[in-house]
Amino acid sequence: MQTYLNLRNSLLLDTEQRLDVILVCLNSCLT
Repeated sequence: MQTYLNLRNSLLLDTEQRLDVILVCLNSCLT
């Protein structure tokens, strides 16, 4: 169970980081 939570948390972090990168790229393209 603990491993599952760790995996889920790392996946969520990974997704958030990707979203951050996408947002930064969008900002760069728009300006």
